[in-house]
Amino acid sequence: MENRTVQMIDGDGKFNPAEVEQFMQATGLSNCGNSYVVVSIMGPQSSGKSTLLNHLFQTKFREMDAFNGRGQTTHGVWVAKPKCAAEKPFMVAMDIEGADGGERGPDDTAFEKQSALFALAISDIVMINMWCHDVGREQGACKPLLRTVFEVMKRIFSARKITLLFVLRDRTKTPLEHLDQILRKDTEQIWKSVCQPTIHVNTPLSEYFNVRGGHCFTKLELQEELFKEQVAQLRQLLLNRTKHRDGEAIVPASEFCFSAQRIWEEIKDNKDLNLPSHKVLVATVHCEEIANQKLQQLQSDKHLLALQRDSQSGSISGFGSKLSSILDNYLSEYDKEVLNFDEGVRTEKRKQLISKALDFMHPAYLKLLNHLHSEAFESFKHQLEEMLNRGEGFSASVKSCSISAMSKFDKGSADAAIRQANWDTSDIREKLCNDISNEKLPQWKDFYKISPEDTLITPLGCRALWRGFKEGIDERFQEAKWVKFKNGAKKFLVGTFNVAQITLSAAATLNGLPIQPIPIPLPRGTQALQTAIDEVVEDIAADASGEGFSEEKD
Repeated sequence: MENRTVQMIDGDGKFNPAEVEQFMQATGLSNCGNSYVVVSIMGPQSSGKSTLLNHLFQTKFREMDAFNGRGQTTHGVWVAKPKCAAEKPFMVAMDIEGADGGERGPDDTAFEKQSALFALAISDIVMINMWCHDVGREQGACKPLLRTVFEVMKRIFSARKITLLFVLRDRTKTPLEHLDQILRKDTEQIWKSVCQPTIHVNTPLSEYFNVRGGHCFTKLELQEELFKEQVAQLRQLLLNRTKHRDGEAIVPASEFCFSAQRIWEEIKDNKDLNLPSHKVLVATVHCEEIANQKLQQLQSDKHLLALQRDSQSGSISGFGSKLSSILDNYLSEYDKEVLNFDEGVRTEKRKQLISKALDFMHPAYLKLLNHLHSEAFESFKHQLEEMLNRGEGFSASVKSCSISAMSKFDKGSADAAIRQANWDTSDIREKLCNDISNEKLPQWKDFYKISPEDTLITPLGCRALWRGFKEGIDERFQEAKWVKFKNGAKKFLVGTFNVAQITLSAAATLNGLPIQPIPIPLPRGTQALQTAIDEVVEDIAADASGEGFSEEKD
């Protein structure tokens, strides 16, 4: 297969993708990345194009049999792999059907222009093969063909240069320097004469082409050895040129067939051929295809699915690094497979791949954060209860446990973070802060024995709270009338109760509780307070008199 020639486009203008794909696989072209070049030849029919290619590259393009008369031998466009070319860059030789043939009749010029434009669109070096005695003429020197091609090339302006190499056959006595001067002058005149888009007015030929002077060959049948020497010189020049190419390939070698077919279809449909846009189109199609493939593989990755399942039941140590590593593996595979495509396209598709992958991972990440929130909140409540049971101060205990819980959550969320993502944990963190703050109030009420069902001022509570009151009673109270003493004691205790309310409200504020002021409820109405005060006063009076008091109470 390596030495076999393959018809890329047949005589009817039909592209043969199956043949080209088979050629790419058999020759190794598919694996060459951007390291490949295409060398093509075009020119008049029966000018020896196929013969020259076969001598240059040891290929087997079909040649004209002179004994059977002159006529069309190459139909359409053919490709082959040169045997004599270096391994890198990979070289593709392309033989183009000759112009000026009589077989096509009126359709001849249409196909020759299409095939010439096709050659220029996908080739790095285009050899224009012509008879030496046709230099300076209109038809034999391919002037109409060059004029059409130049006109189109100005419309499809691309920074990628093409080398035009003129090959002159059957050398005459005219000095090569003179022939070369005529070729360059004619080429420049054709370039200047074609219609120029406004944005490219006065753009020199050198912006599009590297024009190489004529390479003359003697007549093969008359001086075969000298012809072979001249072929060897041209071969070396071509090999040197391919090693120092201008720019890079339009598309990676793996997409050579796809790209060539699309270009040919656009040329056939008379569409404006935009090579930079074509390069982006090919990159877009295949980078997206590869990105979707990697996304599907990631979504079915058994390690990722196991992490997602485990995240449903609790936190996972190293969750973020594990997910990051899985994503990195697929991104690395993507990067390798799209390396030779347009950089802007492959970068954009990479971003889209990351975004879709993170969307797939995000639910498991959120589930894990909720577990971290629950664990941190339970840790706060447990630690606070333990510290209060040990008799430690409420305010210091709350502060210590809050810091510990938030630190636990922060460390867990940092461990769960995926390197490629920039996910915000502030909502769940704020929820944890609020939950901790809300939990302080019931804990504080428990600590100070305050609840909707109980009151600070109970008979038992008052007796304990104001035991010191009776110890400070002056002798004068023992001699006082009971009614005055009782009323004074009541007034003192009620006032102290109001002070207690204010003090407790201030304490709540200092402890960071969300309610201010703290209402201290009186169960069973104010009668409970009245009863409590009466009992305390009677107790104090009895102790003060040493025998109780038997006067009637009012």
